[in-house]
Amino acid sequence: MPAAELDSPHAKLVSASVDQIAYCSLVTPELLAYGRRRLIEEGGRANAQAGITGLVMIDTKLILHWFEGPSDKVQDLWQKIQADARHHCIVQLFDRKQVAKRVFTDHSMRRVSRHEMMALVREAMQESRKASEAAAFKHAISILGILMDPEYADFYVTKPFSSIGDASNEARAGIKR
Repeated sequence: MPAAELDSPHAKLVSASVDQIAYCSLVTPELLAYGRRRLIEEGGRANAQAGITGLVMIDTKLILHWFEGPSDKVQDLWQKIQADARHHCIVQLFDRKQVAKRVFTDHSMRRVSRHEMMALVREAMQESRKASEAAAFKHAISILGILMDPEYADFYVTKPFSSIGDASNEARAGIKR
């Protein structure tokens, strides 16, 4: 283990198997009011205490979060995220059980760009040894590709579902009545 990893607060967790979850959701006005930086700082502290490591991408419309840790802690965090009103339209990209080693050994919640996140998912897909894992990563890449397409940027709004059905959004999405 490199010296830098020995000094990491997560060094004792490097060899243990972990569960991983990745999801995306739409940013809500509540999250924008709360503050992206504050969410990352406070979430990072809570994750570190729970032995959770991972990455997050947050812009004005979309959150992509990939986290890993002990199974019970990952499931607890996933339940909290699903119940959190600051997330809207949550889509789970993958849920991997008993992964042999951590991907993120020293980041409790590191912020990355969309392109960094996509590159990491592609890299994980290439390194996956099981066909089912490769398929899950390929599915995640497909969803991320759609979400990151600038042509769809106007469709991803922070309005409630009741206003998404208006004619202008339907026209952007190519929906015909």
